[in-house]
Amino acid sequence: MTVPASFAIGEHDFLLDGEPFRILSGAMHYFRVHPDHWADRITKARQMGLNTIETYVAWNAHASTEDAFDLTGPLDLGRFLDLVAAEGMYAIVRPGPYICAEWTNGGLPGWLLRRPGVGIRRDEPTFMAAVAGYLRHLAPVIVPRQLDRGGPVILVQ
Repeated sequence: MTVPASFAIGEHDFLLDGEPFRILSGAMHYFRVHPDHWADRITKARQMGLNTIETYVAWNAHASTEDAFDLTGPLDLGRFLDLVAAEGMYAIVRPGPYICAEWTNGGLPGWLLRRPGVGIRRDEPTFMAAVAGYLRHLAPVIVPRQLDRGGPVILVQ
């Protein structure tokens, strides 16, 4: 795959390096699939005609406790995104923080829900500080893999 330099929203289309681009995306939540199967499933998605893999990031899977953040093994988002790129596909990363996805607490960690007075899913200082910490853990994984930096990530929702 030639690495595009830009992805934008045009008047009528998405634009990949200034040219119209149609996202043909399928969801694959890396935390629900054994890592030994990631490459195979990504390949099969491409063979079905998709050009993009969309994935949620489940905060509670990565942060079972407030002082831990796991990005290894079945939670290795970076490896997953690298496999998407190796297949010549793009990625849409959806870190939430609330993801729903028929996932416990919509991905919000239990330790956060136990904090007295925390305002879940609203502009409340305790919640927003926790979200900022969560995104600080993800940024070193996602940012270098953004399209404009040579990676597969075309959108973050």
